Parts: sequence; C-alpha cells; structure tokens
Amino acid sequence: MDKCSAQRPTQMPAPGVPRTEGCCMMQCILTEIGGFANNVLNTDAIKSALAGTLGADATLAPLVGTTVDNCARQIQNDPAYAVAPISASPDRAGCSFVPQGFMNCLHSTLFKSCPSSLWTESSDCQGLKQKLDSGCPFFALRGRGPPN
Repeated sequence: MDKCSAQRPTQMPAPGVPRTEGCCMMQCILTEIGGFANNVLNTDAIKSALAGTLGADATLAPLVGTTVDNCARQIQNDPAYAVAPISASPDRAGCSFVPQGFMNCLHSTLFKSCPSSLWTESSDCQGLKQKLDSGCPFFALRGRGPPN
C-alpha cells in the first residue's frame, strides 16, 4: 500500500475532469500482487494473495474463492469497465476502472454474504446491507472513493 501511495500520490484533477485516483490505487495494488495486467484480472494470483488473510479463515475460504471468480467474471464482462482510462492530469497515465470495480464487488459481496457465525446482527449492519443492495458502492460506505 505504501509503495502504491508513493508511486501515485493523490492529485486533484483539473476542473471538469472526474476524480479517478482510487482507480489508480486499486490498479497498483492488484498489479503488485500479480492480480492485474493488460486490463485483465488474474484470479489465481488474487486468490493466492487472499489465502494468507481472509482465505486463512476456514469459514471464509470457500466464500472468498467463489466471490473472486464471480466478481472477476462480472467486471470483465461488463462493457462499462472497458472504457478508456481517465487521467487526473496530462502528465500522468490514466488507470483502468477494472480493479476498482472488482474490489468494490469483492468487498460488497463478502459483506453481504458474511457467514452467520461471523455476522454481527444489528440494525446498523442490516442498514449497510440494504445500501449495498440499492447499488451504493462499498467504498462510498467506508468514506473512500470519489464522491457521488
């Protein structure tokens, strides 16, 4: 994460240009773990990277693998993610929307599909699930990503 932050320090875009720096951070992170190259997700590398964290939990491991595959397929097949990258400024290359879309899908799906043994039942948690079901991006709920 620090390496990616150093490579792509946050830069405000020119007036009228959408803010897309979150895309660059996600692209850098997935590229660093071998999970993204040439605008294509590498699900094996992503699963391998997650195996030592979320995948190490016996309750989550099966869900993680299935979710990685399903989200990768969903994002890679969605033409909205195939659009040309938008740069924040002329001196920097733009970044793909695929990694951010994938990570949003991954986080949202894992949250909404949390096994009952790990889920905290509360009105706040149910409210978050409802927001995700209504189409609100996961990163917007966490206070990350571009403002909508």
